[in-house]
Amino acid sequence: MVVEKAFKTIREKGLEGHFSININPSTLMESEKFFKELRNLTARYGINPGNITIELLEREKVTDFFSLNASIRMLQLIGFSVAIDDYHPIGNNNAFAIKHIRGLDMVKFDGVYVESIFERNISNTESLRKELSLELDEILLYHPESIIVFERIETESMFQSLSTIDPRINLFQGYYFDKGTLIK
Repeated sequence: MVVEKAFKTIREKGLEGHFSININPSTLMESEKFFKELRNLTARYGINPGNITIELLEREKVTDFFSLNASIRMLQLIGFSVAIDDYHPIGNNNAFAIKHIRGLDMVKFDGVYVESIFERNISNTESLRKELSLELDEILLYHPESIIVFERIETESMFQSLSTIDPRINLFQGYYFDKGTLIK
């Protein structure tokens, strides 16, 4: 289980801070087994759930939003934060899901989409601002308390350009700040 590997690494290396663990929505759908194991692992490794964000990947199409929403709520009751990862407004499973999932703590915009915004921002800032504003309006309509994250910020110029587009973008993530750690 990827969660166990992550928790074990955090404990063995004495890591501190906030961590994200990517999982497929179908893992949450096995809720009874998953949550029992999650509670056991949290206790075994001494992990504070408040320091962990569970990021839902976009690889799978979700059809049972009732069960997924119940699972998200259970994670939050335990103390975890829940994010939707790799949000892209066009042709992405999460673009559809964003309207049906409830209670997300965070929405992380896909890095490829963020790069395209940066490239277009260079030549037409006002048009891009309007387009992005509409996207954020829709996300925040369904998830008004969500933190908005732009992924794959690679350079200082990229950060400077994108950090002024819309004040509702709360966080930026990418190699410009630090390289992530992949736990295998």
